[in-house]
Amino acid sequence: MCCRHAAEQVHEPRALVRTAMQAAGFDPNARLYFEVPNSLYTHPDLGIWDLICEYRSYFCGPSLSMLFETVGLEVMEVYEAFGGQFSTKVNQWMRRLDQLRESRLRFVVPGGGSTGVTFLNMLRTRDIVPCVVDANLRKAGMFVPGTGQPFVAPGELPDYRPDIMVVMNPLYREVISRTPREMGLNCGVVDA
Repeated sequence: MCCRHAAEQVHEPRALVRTAMQAAGFDPNARLYFEVPNSLYTHPDLGIWDLICEYRSYFCGPSLSMLFETVGLEVMEVYEAFGGQFSTKVNQWMRRLDQLRESRLRFVVPGGGSTGVTFLNMLRTRDIVPCVVDANLRKAGMFVPGTGQPFVAPGELPDYRPDIMVVMNPLYREVISRTPREMGLNCGVVDA
């Protein structure tokens, strides 16, 4: 059984592990695979993109092992994957933002969810990102925590005339790119 990026988001991670055990029929030969963000990358390396409000717990190898052992499971292996990818991506975006600043291009971030807000705060984007466009009209007139960009409704996008929109989740790229096209804006769309 595989569980990816869920244990850190639930209020009771032990209950989630017990549910997985139950789903596996309490079979002693069953194997559970849990994947979580590694807090040892998040905290020492200032990986604050991963410090988001949806996370209720942060795990490293020993704490993840303890989670399973407290419900009576034997931990067979704990390992780290994706090492260094976060820092590489942050550095790439810092360089990209420097290039955008030099070229005087403006970009907006569609969607004011936790990933977009963390992206904006992590990269110190206030000077280059004039707003965050969000279809949730209840956010209009509010501001991004930390960086202070205003949330605006999609209909206000022409007022900001962005050159580039940065999409946090590539699954929404097509839907998001349709909005500026329908408004007659010549706006590039890139994935974060």
